[in-house]
Amino acid sequence: MGGEAGGEIASRLAVDVVGKMYFECPSTESAAALELSVTAANQAIHAQATASAELHRMGTTCTALVLRGSHAWVAHVGDSRAYRIRDGATERLTTDHSMADRGPAYSHILTRALGAQPEIQVDITHVSAPVRVGDVFLLCSDGLWGQVSDPDIGEIVQSEPDPEVGSRRMVDLANGRGGPDNISALLVRIEQVDHQSWFRTAARMIGSVSSSWRGPGTAKSRRRPGRHRGGHRATQRAHLVDFEPEDSNKSRTLWARLSPSRSSTSTSDSK
Repeated sequence: MGGEAGGEIASRLAVDVVGKMYFECPSTESAAALELSVTAANQAIHAQATASAELHRMGTTCTALVLRGSHAWVAHVGDSRAYRIRDGATERLTTDHSMADRGPAYSHILTRALGAQPEIQVDITHVSAPVRVGDVFLLCSDGLWGQVSDPDIGEIVQSEPDPEVGSRRMVDLANGRGGPDNISALLVRIEQVDHQSWFRTAARMIGSVSSSWRGPGTAKSRRRPGRHRGGHRATQRAHLVDFEPEDSNKSRTLWARLSPSRSSTSTSDSK
């Protein structure tokens, strides 16, 4: 939200503050720590937006996942989404904070976003069914789910065990169907779960992040139908690092480190 520069700053603040504050939270309860960290991110984004005329009205969606033992929690603000894919079935874990229920003309209007207001209501969901080996979690922006259906997501996950290849296929499919918005997809596959320990998350997880965004010449304000003039389409890829904090009372998490791909394709389409 707030144009290309503002949206990039807001989303980076969200990633940095949520990751940092989660582990600094004095509470050992995952839900409380997760809510506090997202609330802190909202305050940081709003403070920076109000301090700079250039960043006025900047904001971002935020969807975060915590895995702890056989438990999973999701924090959510906006219309990015979290899914769990199990045995080919795709289950959405979040509810969009938008006015899409009023019709397609309103789908770009958000009712909640980080940074829009000094205070924010964060949806915290404790995923009901325990995490098990073979589960796959997907966090993605509307640029993906707007073009790739739930059955498509399930088919890709079921046919492709490598999260890097799977996330890339999803982004490529979304771009192939028009790709009118920035696209981010994060896939995590559970390979082993420690059911005995509350203090440790899944003992082994593999994952990957794939993104696609519109480069210079294609800037647009958040939630307006995209008009992409010239410019280029770039991609990012990253592996997820399984990180264990010094405080064993907190779950491990997955840190996504994004690095630009060496290759990018030129485009002059107007979608």
